[in-house]
Amino acid sequence: GQGAKNIRAIQEYLGGEFVDFIEHKDDFAQILVEAFNPIQLISIQIDEGSHVVKVCVSDEDIGRAIGKFSNNIRLINGLTDYEVLAISESEWHKSEGIENVRLLTLFQTGLSCDEELAQFLIDNNFSSLEEVAYVPENEFDIEEFDADTVKALRENARSVVENPSELKRLNNIADLAGCGFNTQEISKLAEASVISIEDVADLGTFDLLDILPHFEEEEAKTLIMKARSNDTRYSE
Repeated sequence: GQGAKNIRAIQEYLGGEFVDFIEHKDDFAQILVEAFNPIQLISIQIDEGSHVVKVCVSDEDIGRAIGKFSNNIRLINGLTDYEVLAISESEWHKSEGIENVRLLTLFQTGLSCDEELAQFLIDNNFSSLEEVAYVPENEFDIEEFDADTVKALRENARSVVENPSELKRLNNIADLAGCGFNTQEISKLAEASVISIEDVADLGTFDLLDILPHFEEEEAKTLIMKARSNDTRYSE
């Protein structure tokens, strides 16, 4: 309405409740852009499987994006049947780094390949052993991969995916990235039969230092506490 009179009328009817209109878009990502306006979204990640959407905003805007008492993010969640999470840029990059280490570990151990080959897969949007095993061969249109390499990768992936206990074991090993370990440290932990977050949580400080002696004592304590914070046994 002229001079926003219709909006004002609705606000008065609702007892002063704030009212805003968002133009409908066929593109769901564009709806999110409109919903967060004037806050600029740096990146949007939509997970169709879990129905979770992560949006990245600058560190300066994260407070406004979430809103006082989480009101803003709660209202935006009401616009869609997805769960919308706002994440600061610094946390976004941190989580991307952790996920990269996790996938590097998973691919190197599960596919018996080196780090360079694993990184090529990640850079070409492969995110699980199941994808490597079962996506159509034309998805492997990667310059660095010849036919024999693709065949070996697919066969190795299928041998793991078709063995649920081995797949679970390798995913547990890869999840150690979430504690802050890099690929080399995870490999050393696995050699010492420390193959899950629960195994790290059960270690004492000097047990971890025996396996990874390059850490300082306080660093080892922090890593163990991180593992325990991710272990449901310690939160019950």
